Amino acid sequence: MAISLTEAAKLSQDQLRRGVIETIVEESPLMQRLPFQNVQGNAYAYVREASLGDAAFRAVNQGYTPSEGSFSEHSAKLTILGGDADVDRFIVQTQGDQVAEVRAAMTAQKAKAVRLAFHDAFINGDGTSNSFEGVNKMIAGTAQELDAEGMKIVGASSDDRQAFFDALDELIAAVGGRPSMLLMNSKTLAKVKSAARRESAYDETRDDFGRAIVAYQGIPLVDAGYNEQNAPIIPHDPEAGDSIFAVRLAEDGVLGLTNGGVQVYDLGELDDKPVFRTRIEFYCGLVLIKQDAAAVLRNVVAG
Repeated sequence: MAISLTEAAKLSQDQLRRGVIETIVEESPLMQRLPFQNVQGNAYAYVREASLGDAAFRAVNQGYTPSEGSFSEHSAKLTILGGDADVDRFIVQTQGDQVAEVRAAMTAQKAKAVRLAFHDAFINGDGTSNSFEGVNKMIAGTAQELDAEGMKIVGASSDDRQAFFDALDELIAAVGGRPSMLLMNSKTLAKVKSAARRESAYDETRDDFGRAIVAYQGIPLVDAGYNEQNAPIIPHDPEAGDSIFAVRLAEDGVLGLTNGGVQVYDLGELDDKPVFRTRIEFYCGLVLIKQDAAAVLRNVVAG
């Protein structure tokens, strides 16, 4: 059974591990809601429905024409995400009673870095460079790509805004079932919120920590955040336009993979380096169980 990292944190008896997981998910509605399937080994094989086959009416005493559904076979590998949080023993020696706080702060920083790296790979992972394949690549070149053709979000009038929300409705409808969230960059999010206020299309939902999140039709609008280079994970282009991703996070939708979940190791003082080290590792991956579990609206101008 797949469970979220939030639930995994509740089940952990290791306080250090639990604290790291909570730090990873606290500022991430995506990682709060994405279910993770625990897999054996280093890869996950699955089938995706390709066609249903036919159904038909028949006359009395007549048979059906055989028509079988079909499936396509896929697999995804687990990748290794993590990092080391080091604290120099000089700091340990000179900080006295504050050493636990210093190490905790460094470990929290590394946990946040893991979160940013996962967010980036969730959208932009290309399946190479030791990263898993992200949503952007999974749906590239399919019917799940919609083109707004430079449409402005706020525009000059209510008609412009209504046209944008019509396009957003098409994006939502392209996802089989109800999307769990709409992911975009901060510039696009600010304009969507502005347009929604003007058109009374603004509502709120809550994350797993009880904090208010702006929503459209009850679907959370989520900032995908920034990568380690402080660039938006979903790029911003004021001329050509940006992208909005709709994803359904579920066991039969966009599904995370892991072997063992987030692992945290207190390695103590190293022999070859005068530091105390805490290591975070997350063996993880991502699959799209159903092709229509994700869609993207491209070339939306945050204007």
